[in-house]
Amino acid sequence: MASPVSTSLPSRTATGMSIEDAVPDLDPTTTAGLLAERLQAWKHAVGYLEDYMGVVEKIHGRHAKEYEKVLKTISNPLREGHHFDQSLGGIAGFFENLRANTQAMINTNLETEKSIKGSVIPILERLHKEIKHKAKELDSGAYSGAKEVEKLRNITQKHIELLGQQTASFDSAGGRLNGAEDPYVVHRGVMHRLSNQVLAENNHTNDLISVQNNFETFEAHIIERRPGG
Repeated sequence: MASPVSTSLPSRTATGMSIEDAVPDLDPTTTAGLLAERLQAWKHAVGYLEDYMGVVEKIHGRHAKEYEKVLKTISNPLREGHHFDQSLGGIAGFFENLRANTQAMINTNLETEKSIKGSVIPILERLHKEIKHKAKELDSGAYSGAKEVEKLRNITQKHIELLGQQTASFDSAGGRLNGAEDPYVVHRGVMHRLSNQVLAENNHTNDLISVQNNFETFEAHIIERRPGG
């Protein structure tokens, strides 16, 4: 059973937050990236099984054909067979057993080939498609949200740097600055962008919690559906 993924993720609030706390060191793509990598691992595992069962299927098909060649070598009645005991356990019966056993091996291989092709491989193919679909969901959802959070953090960081520059030049300008350069105005802009950033962070956090909960269920589904599961 796959190890469960922790769903304990913190939320943030812009209220009372200092500029120093605006852009945390945490990489928002870490969790989404880890889940994407985990899906890749499952996709490769299922792919390996697909390749394995595909080769096994072909081997059983070839074995059936080879045993058919074997059967042909003893398919004709035994020449001058009337010289041998025809009762059970005799020479004639021995060859009948060979034919029956060889035919049984042919049938077993054909049935195994048919079972793998008709039952096992379709399950693996469906799992492969489900994993790819799940990866697309993750990319368009949680991973996309992580990129949006990173984008907003970069914007906030740029305006924090701008605030530092405008604050440093405020005294030298003698207080004569236009509105766009006024540190107070820039500070309000920083807080506005920080509020948007925190909202996106919390939405992304909630998305990740939902994704992780669903992910555990999805992994259990993969394990249950795998051949022999």
